[in-house]
Amino acid sequence: PRLDLQREALLDLTKLLAEVDERAGPELLRVCEKEAIILRLVNMLRQYLAQPSVDTYLVNLVLSSLTNLAFFGGINAIHAHGGLDVVIDTAKRVPRPATQQYC
Repeated sequence: PRLDLQREALLDLTKLLAEVDERAGPELLRVCEKEAIILRLVNMLRQYLAQPSVDTYLVNLVLSSLTNLAFFGGINAIHAHGGLDVVIDTAKRVPRPATQQYC
């Protein structure tokens, strides 16, 4: 099913971003901006939060990816796509400690 494929792709992206060398981060960020990855992540987070039952595993994967992209200098791009507002909404909606650490 589609959600399983999305979950697998999101996990792969999260792992990739977590393992990127700090020096390669800015180039990876440029690729992510060019391919609209940041916009897609922000939209996925919105989509997950709109569900009646929030899948915190998926939310945490998205937040982890956004955190790593912010570390590489992507905070402006995240902000430009409304990502900061969505992260704040996440903090309000998902009070789990594992999720809060990203917010």
